[in-house]
Amino acid sequence: MEKRKIESPQFKTAPLPKNSAPINRPNFIVLLLESWSAKFLESHGYDSAVAPNFNRLAKQGVFFQNFYSAGGRSANGLFSILTGLPDRAGRTVLRSSQIFNRFGALPLLLKDKGYNTLFVHGGDLHFDNLDTGLPHLGFDKLVGLSQMEASGRYKQKWTMGFHDEDMYDMLLYQIDTVTNQPNHQPFFAMAFSSNNHHPFGLPNDSFKIFSEETDVEAAFKNSYHYADYCLGILVDRIKEKPYYENTIIVIVADHSHHANLDYLQDREIPMLVLAPSFFVPQTRKEVATQLDILPTILSLSGGDSYYSSMGRDLSNSWHQNHTPFAFFAGGSNTDIIGMIQDGFVGYHYLRSNQSVLLKGTHPTEMKDIKNDQNELFLQIDQNTKHYYQFARTLEQENRIWPETLPNSK
Repeated sequence: MEKRKIESPQFKTAPLPKNSAPINRPNFIVLLLESWSAKFLESHGYDSAVAPNFNRLAKQGVFFQNFYSAGGRSANGLFSILTGLPDRAGRTVLRSSQIFNRFGALPLLLKDKGYNTLFVHGGDLHFDNLDTGLPHLGFDKLVGLSQMEASGRYKQKWTMGFHDEDMYDMLLYQIDTVTNQPNHQPFFAMAFSSNNHHPFGLPNDSFKIFSEETDVEAAFKNSYHYADYCLGILVDRIKEKPYYENTIIVIVADHSHHANLDYLQDREIPMLVLAPSFFVPQTRKEVATQLDILPTILSLSGGDSYYSSMGRDLSNSWHQNHTPFAFFAGGSNTDIIGMIQDGFVGYHYLRSNQSVLLKGTHPTEMKDIKNDQNELFLQIDQNTKHYYQFARTLEQENRIWPETLPNSK
């Protein structure tokens, strides 16, 4: 039986540039920060004491002020960043057999261009099937709890595994192993932090700068502060490395921490690109999302890769006639899908088949305004459903990535 044709006017094949000049292949370090709600950043009006290092670094790079998670769990964020596609609202693709479908995943495409690919995490890689799913997506080397234990380099652990400071040290050790080789290839390295995960681990009490007796969010803010401390040490160490000048650092969260947040804050996460050799520091205000990371990195890696993504290239401000939007699926409530666009948030509840339209700017209001903005509501609601169904159909029919691909090298 012939496969039915799936088309969308918003998703077209982009021709690859024809250029005989040598292509610069920068290194990439992606730092995935556990539960980093943007609410606690100075840029979002919060006390600068929580994350002084990120606040400092945000002024040195390209900071995205209105950046949103594509889901609400670590697996959602990881899947969206690596594949450029939204995860399911319920059970993540990472925990299903569909993770072994054909994907044009970011590490896989970069490996095709000669990159070494590395993933480092201080926790157990069996969680969310990272140990089996990530190699299929293109990671050559995985380092997790077991590998860090076997190295004998680190001693102190907590509930989730090794502390972020030690995990980042292992990241640099692994990168040095690659870059110390003669005529080494560029690298794509991803590190996933853990200290900001409940129950909010700290190596010692010196990081308890907020009192749990007077502040209900103190435990979380203290772990956020420690994670920020580790981030600052890591970036400062990277700046001393010989590969720094040709390296692009992407700092992004997996999701917010979901507690004491309004519906918009629950989606807002930080996104920062540090690459002074490539970009002038600036703050970008347009809506952007984790789905945009894959096309952006591929563009910065030379722009000569075919890819399949439902995001857009943030290194190019051109987006035709389409207003930038952020789609999300699932989260603390796995029953929802939605879209943030034009200063509004549309939610669709899958089980009840009900939809609402809310204000998408601060201060937020829990008031359904779809009757006042009916035309916009219908547009956002329809696009939300079509977007999600399009992704799930491609996944179910294993049509995200073709069986054969034109030679793009």
